[in-house]
Amino acid sequence: LLKLEFFVNFFVAFIGALSVIFIYLLGKKIFDQETGIYSAILFTLIPLHVVNSGKILTDVLMVFFLILTFHSFWRGYEEKSNKNKILFGIFLGLALISRYTIIWIIPAFLIYFLIRDKSFKFIKDKYLWYSILAFLIASGSDLRLDIGTCLIFPFSSIKKLSPEIPLTSATLPSSVTTCSPGNS
Repeated sequence: LLKLEFFVNFFVAFIGALSVIFIYLLGKKIFDQETGIYSAILFTLIPLHVVNSGKILTDVLMVFFLILTFHSFWRGYEEKSNKNKILFGIFLGLALISRYTIIWIIPAFLIYFLIRDKSFKFIKDKYLWYSILAFLIASGSDLRLDIGTCLIFPFSSIKKLSPEIPLTSATLPSSVTTCSPGNS
């Protein structure tokens, strides 16, 4: 048990360190090398990321997959890499199963397309549809109808719906009381 806990802690810290590298690469791609370096340095100084990188939490994975999502989005849709368009969908799906709150970032990509193209012509890109398919496959069985429940009840500490009926795990499905992927 001790070895497994060490391995998981090491893995989470490693993912946190990889996030810094991808922040650098993203800043370098979008702006320049200096911006990438400053971005990576500032990211390493965020106390919440430093603390969470030492704990077994999904926050670090979510941030990592979100950074990979933006990185592959930029390379796919601005540098015209079809492989990265598909990776964008995969990483967005993995970010979603890490934390359901990522669903709120999805409209940002649509808004970006609308501002960039000033029309709906992006819908004709077949790799956008491949990306959506990759997203649905990557999010797998965790993209269920109870995602709506997590959007309505995003807090795991819901105590009561009404004064007469206490909310417990016996009265609600676990997806409502915990909003974690994989629970039904």
